[in-house]
Amino acid sequence: MPGERLEIGRQGIAKLIKDGSLSVPPNQREYAWKDEHVTDLYQDIAKAIGDDEPDYFLGSVVVAKNDGTLQVFDGQQRLATTVILIAAIRDYYLDRNDQQRASIIETDYLMSRNLSTLEPEPKLTLSKTDHDFYLKRVLDQDSAVRNATRPSCESHERIQKATEIAKQHVQAIVAP
Repeated sequence: MPGERLEIGRQGIAKLIKDGSLSVPPNQREYAWKDEHVTDLYQDIAKAIGDDEPDYFLGSVVVAKNDGTLQVFDGQQRLATTVILIAAIRDYYLDRNDQQRASIIETDYLMSRNLSTLEPEPKLTLSKTDHDFYLKRVLDQDSAVRNATRPSCESHERIQKATEIAKQHVQAIVAP
C-alpha cells in the first residue's frame, strides 16, 4: 500500500516485550502450544544461558503497527510462552516477599500503568478468547486470584499448563 514501509530488524524479545503495546489480532488463533512445545522452549533458553551464549535465536516475530499498537501476526505463541515464564519469575520473587524485584519485572515486562487512567495495561494482549483468563491466571499479582481462575476452554487449559511448567522451570533453576 502507498505510504507503508516494510522494516526488517533484529531485536531481542525482552526489548520487544518491554516496549509493550503488543496485541494478538482477533483473526489469530488462541494459545495452542502443548506441554512439549513449552518445555522445549524453556530448555532451549536454559541451555543457551548455561552455555553462556551471547545470543539465542527465538524465531521470527512479525508485527504491524496499528494505532500505536504492534499487532502480532507471527510469533504470538513464543511471545506468550515467554511472558508466562517472566510472570513465573515475578511470582518467585513475590513468594519470597521480594516486592522490589517483582515490581521491576512486572513494570518492565508484564504490565504498565496508563498515565491518564492509572489502569494497568498488559505489555502483551492475547486473543479475545484468552485475554481475560491470561490476565487473571498469569498476570495478576494476587496468588489467590491466579489459583482461583479456572480454565473454560482448551486454550485456557494450555495456558494453565504452561504456567505450571514455567513455575517448575523457575524452581529447577533456583534449586542449586
